[in-house]
Amino acid sequence: MYATLLVLYLVRGLGRAYPLVFCAIALAYAAMTFQLWQMDKFLVIGIRLFAFFHAGVAAYRYRDRITLSWPVLAGVSAVMLVVSVATQSALLLPLWLAYVILFVAYYPRLVVERWCDGPDYSYGIYIYAYAVQQTLVWRFGPMAVFPAFLLAWGLTMPFAILSWHFVEKPALALKDQLRSRRARST
Repeated sequence: MYATLLVLYLVRGLGRAYPLVFCAIALAYAAMTFQLWQMDKFLVIGIRLFAFFHAGVAAYRYRDRITLSWPVLAGVSAVMLVVSVATQSALLLPLWLAYVILFVAYYPRLVVERWCDGPDYSYGIYIYAYAVQQTLVWRFGPMAVFPAFLLAWGLTMPFAILSWHFVEKPALALKDQLRSRRARST
């Protein structure tokens, strides 16, 4: 998914052209949702991943135009419910989920921000959990969900902790230094 961002950046697809890119992804997702033609299961998975990922990209791209409020959350949830029932599909799920996640993460009155005062291991968990889980399945075969979760979590956390302290935190500090250097030079 991040490679698509690089390609879009290189072809200037994240600027004025991004609404067209996003519409193409949304149309592909709608075609997949309504099964307008027979698709290979890998294409279905790819379209679904693109839709969810680019709903987040679009939310970031247009973040200054998104209002986070309880009435908007209620409205988009009502629209999601009505469309889901009327079409018997998850047509608006990527957009609704992107809004809900932003709301939970950034709505000022929620306490989520207070939970984030310390180190942020979430990206390391995101990056390493799949590899750890796949290695466990490869090595030990299928397991019950709870023991698999505990084992994967216990093995993933050291990687996430090391990643935060030795990769992510220094990279973020470097980013801040580059921004301040750029600000001084202008």
